[in-house]
Amino acid sequence: MIRADESTIRRLAEVSGRPLTDAMLAALRVDTRAGDPTPSVLAVCPNSEAVAKASMLGARDAQAPLFFAATLNQVDLDGGYTGWTQHDFVRLARQLALEYEYEGPIVVGLDHGGPWLKDVQTKEEWSLTRAMEESRSPWRGASTPATTCSMWTRPWIGRFRRANRCPSKSSSRGPLN
Repeated sequence: MIRADESTIRRLAEVSGRPLTDAMLAALRVDTRAGDPTPSVLAVCPNSEAVAKASMLGARDAQAPLFFAATLNQVDLDGGYTGWTQHDFVRLARQLALEYEYEGPIVVGLDHGGPWLKDVQTKEEWSLTRAMEESRSPWRGASTPATTCSMWTRPWIGRFRRANRCPSKSSSRGPLN
C-alpha cells in the first residue's frame, strides 16, 4: 500500500480499524449539533498539475482534509491523459504537500470506477470480467496518506478519538503515544 501522507489522523484511523474516510466523516459528525447538517467534504478531480496545486493550497488555507477523486482516464497504469500512474500521482501529492506546507490528511480515491468507464474498454468491447478486473487492479495497492500532524489538526485528533474510540494520547494501549 502506498500512502500520500503519514498524518496522525491517518494513524488514528488505522488504530481504530476504520477506513480513513469513514473515520473522518465520523469525526465531522461528533461536533455537529443535533439537527444541523454534517459538513461536506470536497473531493477534487486531479485533471492537471495546476488543479492539484490549487487543491493543495486551498486545503492548507482552509485547514481541511484533501480528497482527490481520479478517474481511470486521468490516473491509471498507462498514465491516463495526465501522464500519471497511481504511484506517480501519490508522489506528486506528497511533493506538493511538502512544497506548500500542507500537513493534513490526503485521500486519493477512484471516481467513476467500474467496467467500461475507461475509454479503451468501450472502444475495444472488453468483456465484463476483463473490464472489472482491469478497473480494480490498479487501485488495490494504491490507497493513500501525506505528511505529519500540525497545530490545526489537533481538534481533528480529539474528534477522531471520540468518534472512533481511539486510545487517548496518555493511554498506554496503542502505538500513538
